[in-house]
Amino acid sequence: AGGWISGRKPGVKLMGLRAGYLASDGLGYVVMSACAEAMDYAVANGASAFNCSWGSSPGVVVTAAQNAIANGLVVCEAAGNDNSTVPNALSGVAGVISVAAIGKSGVKASFSSYGTWVDISAPGVDILNTYGASGLPSYASLQGTSMASPTVCGVAALLKSHHLWFTNDEIDTLILNHTDDVYAANPGYIGELGTGRLNAYNGLAVLTTASFDVDTAFGKTPLTVQFTDISPNAPSGPYHYTFGDGGEAFTQNASHQYTLPGIYGVTFTASGPSGPHTRTCPELIVAVEDTIEYADIMLAIGQKAPVPVRVRNTHPMTEITLPFRLTGTPTIFLDSLTRTPATAGWTVTLVFDNRFSGQIAWKMTAPAGMSLPAGSDSVANLWVRTNLFGTPGDVETVDSATYSTNTLRLKSSWASFKPDFVGGSITLFNPCDCPFQADLDASGAVDAVDLAIVIDIVFFGASDVQDASCPRTRADFNDDGFADAVDLAELIDHVFFGGPGPADPCAP
Repeated sequence: AGGWISGRKPGVKLMGLRAGYLASDGLGYVVMSACAEAMDYAVANGASAFNCSWGSSPGVVVTAAQNAIANGLVVCEAAGNDNSTVPNALSGVAGVISVAAIGKSGVKASFSSYGTWVDISAPGVDILNTYGASGLPSYASLQGTSMASPTVCGVAALLKSHHLWFTNDEIDTLILNHTDDVYAANPGYIGELGTGRLNAYNGLAVLTTASFDVDTAFGKTPLTVQFTDISPNAPSGPYHYTFGDGGEAFTQNASHQYTLPGIYGVTFTASGPSGPHTRTCPELIVAVEDTIEYADIMLAIGQKAPVPVRVRNTHPMTEITLPFRLTGTPTIFLDSLTRTPATAGWTVTLVFDNRFSGQIAWKMTAPAGMSLPAGSDSVANLWVRTNLFGTPGDVETVDSATYSTNTLRLKSSWASFKPDFVGGSITLFNPCDCPFQADLDASGAVDAVDLAIVIDIVFFGASDVQDASCPRTRADFNDDGFADAVDLAELIDHVFFGGPGPADPCAP
């Protein structure tokens, strides 16, 4: 009952009110004054239905029940387990639904009380329950009109959650007027088991129920979704869609385009003879604008270097499949894949390997409970190497392909899909064409002038120097791919304290 409302929280709450005690004889008893207080509490705190799985006597509890009904609550009471025609005190209160118990075959339970004062029958034999056994949580198969009454109360909650504006009179009418025949199986109790056997479906079937289909719920922006009304008992509307991104429509069927990536809930209201009904589907539409990008690099002949792999993801990712293919000159080879800080705890699995023909694939999987947050981050380094027979200026393209079932793919908690691909290129150069690292003023020596320039780059946002024929920026003294404080410290050590100098690009 209640379905799902905003935030994926159940739409119906249970209010457990204790009005009894365990006596010294080991039996449980209820106190009528406490039951009356419980009813008054339920009214004051917004309850919609109240179940009385206990016997009753005249007095304050009758007054409390009348007050609850006057305030719109559906009140259900167990008819009793004495196989008697004597009603409880609550059975005579106008608006209280008195419930007899029947078994699986529809026959009156041997223990159930009965009479013209009974309003309806419901299952009350072999009902599986949660059960406290001497304080320990357990389960038990129970019987009694105390099982039948809350079943009716639950259907009242179902109908109320479907049409929130319905009064208790309207809900009572739906319950009592849409039952199944019970007297064919009980010819000796004609008129004494109420209007028949409880049937939740029959009560719902006459109501307008908002419902719709979509032709797709996941895809790349701009994502066009077709919404089709399939609501029973709403032949002519009016209708209203809200699409979760600010858009809306007032037609029975609607087409809507999601232009921005995001996760969108959709609300649809359909109206019919019983009034309007609204269905809310949170997190229904997932629109993505994700890419996997391979960087452009320059690679010295005879050396190995990483190609950074960046993911731009709209939603948290839990798995990344990276197939690689090289197209171009035959002088560059795929070597290995390493993780970055963003994927430090991830598992890397080689799932396809034919690297010397330029084809290889890895799968990266996040640990349980972890994911790559939405955003843009470097997730891996694809290491490539060259032989000694390349020609400066040769270009190799890093591409994506499908090998067996291993295709470029991102996986989130919503779906597994193929993102957009942005390829990168690898350009060969002769390392002897490059100047020394950290010689930022190209003077032929690494000195205090270069140190001042590096300080300006690392701490004050100055631009680094990039040589057209080399893959490196000159401020990257230790050639680790980053110009940072580590390079500055090593450069200070070299200039002032005789520490190691930059690597000779022409050294073997």
